[in-house]
Amino acid sequence: MSGWLDTSLHPWVTRRLGLMLVVLGAALLPATVALGWVAQRPARQVWRLELVEVPAGTFQMGSPEGEDERDPGEARHEVRIERPFLIARTELTQGQYRAVMGVNPSVEELDGISLLGEELPVQNVSWLDAVALCNRLSEREGLRPAYEVLGDEVSWDRDADGYRLPTEAEWEYAARAGLDKKYGAVEADGEVCGVGNVADRKAREAFALEWGFDCDDGHAGLAPVGSFAANPWGVYDTAGNVWEWTWDRYAAYITGEVVDQGGLSGGVPRVSRGGSFVAPPWRVRVADRVGDDPSNRRDLLGFRLARSLPSAL
Repeated sequence: MSGWLDTSLHPWVTRRLGLMLVVLGAALLPATVALGWVAQRPARQVWRLELVEVPAGTFQMGSPEGEDERDPGEARHEVRIERPFLIARTELTQGQYRAVMGVNPSVEELDGISLLGEELPVQNVSWLDAVALCNRLSEREGLRPAYEVLGDEVSWDRDADGYRLPTEAEWEYAARAGLDKKYGAVEADGEVCGVGNVADRKAREAFALEWGFDCDDGHAGLAPVGSFAANPWGVYDTAGNVWEWTWDRYAAYITGEVVDQGGLSGGVPRVSRGGSFVAPPWRVRVADRVGDDPSNRRDLLGFRLARSLPSAL
């Protein structure tokens, strides 16, 4: 079997740029912003991307020493998120990716089970593919692209309001949503199937897995994004479904209090988070981190979008 197994609305968003911008849940905190664009195929189909405003704050990043199956590289440390930001409620879908890029790069099936569907998360995308989509979508919406790309070298313009990948710290901060639990929104293994698409009984049987959770999430393969309960900040799917690229290079954590200023410096690998629907349980933990070459594409590796808030620049 193949697979990525282990390794109140802000005034600035009221303009129309040929796209539709609306408010969802104006009474909720964090606030949400829904953005839509018209797909070229199929005709007249509208795809919507919902973003959640995440407040600035401080949290404990990494895992406690007593957590089962933790990696030494997950040393717990305090991180301060200085600026509020926007993060997508869900992983980017195959339909959304096609609407922007004109293609769906996703792998068709895994051991006979289809991985294709417009509402399923896009997968088989490299980190560089994700960067390209961020810039193209920013241009389509009249936003300032976040990235400058020269070959395989990418630099981040932190003053830009365009789409980007979340930093590793932003991803974990949004996934934890003010909680300190093993799987983000829940602590116990038996509760995971209520918040994410993981290696449950169905997946264990379908893919002959030697690991998994003793619960049933209703899906043997990929699940449509937003199928499970959101965390307290309105973010979905941070446990399982597909791995998610982040901005950061894979490097050892800095000890002591850290201010997240755009990610760690280090080697070539970029960090992915969240596990997948066939990943071992320890890989679904909110603190788990994996590094991979930014040019690599894997059948269970996708991403979600983020944006910096102009009011915080």
